[in-house]
Amino acid sequence: MSETQETNENVAVGAESAVATNPFSRLISVITEPSAAMRGALAKPGQWWVPLLLTILGLIIFMVIAGDVVHDFSIQQMQNRVGEMVEQGRLTQEQADQVVERQSNGTFMKLGLYLGPIINTFIMKFIMTLLALLVGNVILGGSMKFGHYWSILWWAGVISFISFVLSAILMNMTGDIYGAQLGLGIISKADPQSTLHKILQVFDIFRIWEAVVAGIGVAIAAKVDAKRGILWMLVVFLGLTLITSLLTGTAM
Repeated sequence: MSETQETNENVAVGAESAVATNPFSRLISVITEPSAAMRGALAKPGQWWVPLLLTILGLIIFMVIAGDVVHDFSIQQMQNRVGEMVEQGRLTQEQADQVVERQSNGTFMKLGLYLGPIINTFIMKFIMTLLALLVGNVILGGSMKFGHYWSILWWAGVISFISFVLSAILMNMTGDIYGAQLGLGIISKADPQSTLHKILQVFDIFRIWEAVVAGIGVAIAAKVDAKRGILWMLVVFLGLTLITSLLTGTAM
């Protein structure tokens, strides 16, 4: 083996074994060097609270920037629901107006607008972790514990922070809850209730990016080729999001 070839192999091995040990520098590594970030996430699974805090910060920024748009949309949805109840004779118009006014100014709704996304994020992360555990340990033959995959999913979720901020800015600019389309959903946003839109909005740039990073982490955990981990996590992310979108109309 020539000296040049040996040097190149040593560099490759060094890059392959790179680990982002510092949890705060790892936030940047998720974007710039995801393999190193995922190795760090697996080496220190207890540090998942760092991306958790970033996620909460992203959700708060989202509500500060786009909170009025979300609030107005929630009120409109409520008016539609009570309007149907009036048509069915279950409420009078006066009662319906009182319900809308009470709910729109209530503390419960305001708390729900902030806590709801955080709770939903935890639920989705839990489901995603179970699916990643299935992929990594059963399909790909790995042996990591739930906590390792939990860490992978939270660190991959750093990508969501960028998505939250961009979505908030777009919603604020358009004044439309459906105005933040960061993928194929932009094609059908004129008809947000259509099945086509529910399908297309799943193919979001940042969701795919997050799935790729998570896939790299799962591949490292299972000690398999990165392409296999990425492929399976794309199936998990897009498949679960598609189901959620078809059932609720929102790609969570």
